[in-house]
Amino acid sequence: MTAPTTSTSSTPSASPSGPTASGATGAAESGSIGERLTGHGWWTAIWFAIGATLGAAQLGDNSFLTHLATGRLMWEHGPVHADPYSWTRGGADWVVQSWGASGLYAGLEKVGGAAAIRIVVALVAGTLLALVWRLTRPAGGLLPRLLLMALAGGSQFAGWSERPQIFAFALLAGALVIVMEGHPAWWLGPMFMVWVNLHGSFPVGIAAVGLVTLALVLERKESWRRLVTVGGAAALGSAVGAMASPYGVDLLTFPVKLLGRSEVLQYIREWQQPTLDDPTTWFAIALGIAAVWSIVRRRAWAWAPVVIVFGAMGAMSTRNLVLAAIVSIPAIAPGLSDLGTIPSPPPTGRRRLAIGLAIVMALVVGAILVTDDTDLSTYPVAAVDWLDARGLVANPDVHVVTYDYVGNYLEYREGDRANVFLDDRAELFGLDVVRDYMRLLNPTAVNAQLDESGSWSDVLDRHAADVVVWKRTGKLYTEALSASPDWVVGYTDAKWVVLCRATSELGC
Repeated sequence: MTAPTTSTSSTPSASPSGPTASGATGAAESGSIGERLTGHGWWTAIWFAIGATLGAAQLGDNSFLTHLATGRLMWEHGPVHADPYSWTRGGADWVVQSWGASGLYAGLEKVGGAAAIRIVVALVAGTLLALVWRLTRPAGGLLPRLLLMALAGGSQFAGWSERPQIFAFALLAGALVIVMEGHPAWWLGPMFMVWVNLHGSFPVGIAAVGLVTLALVLERKESWRRLVTVGGAAALGSAVGAMASPYGVDLLTFPVKLLGRSEVLQYIREWQQPTLDDPTTWFAIALGIAAVWSIVRRRAWAWAPVVIVFGAMGAMSTRNLVLAAIVSIPAIAPGLSDLGTIPSPPPTGRRRLAIGLAIVMALVVGAILVTDDTDLSTYPVAAVDWLDARGLVANPDVHVVTYDYVGNYLEYREGDRANVFLDDRAELFGLDVVRDYMRLLNPTAVNAQLDESGSWSDVLDRHAADVVVWKRTGKLYTEALSASPDWVVGYTDAKWVVLCRATSELGC
């Protein structure tokens, strides 16, 4: 696809003609191994292959398990509007903000099993890295582009999973390609119609394309009409997509309502500030430094709002680091254009590239078909089997207390019969339940907020807990339950323990 002339100044290496391209082509035909390696135009396929390989990992993310379980319910009963899983919030209004992804997962499972889900996730992840590679074009030389990909890739460690956010990341990268290369703004409309139904981060996408377009308009002294059309297309697409969904305007207001639950989000790791013991944080910091350096070096002050806004978002929440990394690339890349001596290779022909991508996907699909589709090793599968054999799980008369992520597993396994204490849905559970859970995680901690929940035994009594499924190394077991005469061990293995109330008649 030939980009409009408005993008020429920002993508000097995109054209396959001219001295740079011809030199690279010549290197591909003769010369040293190094020259042949850097002189071909297959880097898009290489990055697609890396992304697809990462995306083809076995399924097992706890949030994904609930998305899949919800999709199954939707295919069987229609849209879900109330919590079908927990006894603490069962029946409460629930907006399934990623309902499109849930339905897609379950539909793929019906057609081709879990392998079909892995194939689609691999395809999306591969597309994501290929699009990010395309965003690095303004960096010019091969080495600067590879450096930028390394930093951006390192900042995305936390984002490589089968959660619906992988679709959002790919859509964000695609939207930025449209904006950076000057493609028609109306292309954004269908993209955001899809995005609003797949993941609740669509407002971040609207902000990203708006701020990047503003930077381009100021930098290139273009008409402000471009900013209006880009922002309008993204916003209108989101509105139309939401109104066409089973949840209507609730999809549009969901992100605002979720952010309004800061008292709950503060307890969730991915919503907390990044920590320096996480390698992803250091890659993000390096990207931020590179963005500031590029802006100052080029005196490209129009890009400052992009870096400031998304840098602040990343600093406030770990889950925003991937989004910030993708958006920072257009701000950084032009500042690297005169670094390095190895020219960036020209894109290969569409037909050859299509063949290459097809070969990559064929290999990835082959690997998926010969490997196990799920990895549930982090969950107490054997312990739940033991409970299931005794009718002590997915039973409305038995309250099982366990970790939030195990709640996700129970939903995947039992569907709307799961009857869980809680899971990781931050938009649903109240502060009282979350604090009770935090008290169970830290039964002997001295904390003013957690003390409002009372002792660990108060929490279990308040929720009429009959069974506790916990890690053998977890503090609730080692510091509390193991020494309590009120609880008896019914099952144990190398990692997990199941305890029942001593006064119950469960036959535990």
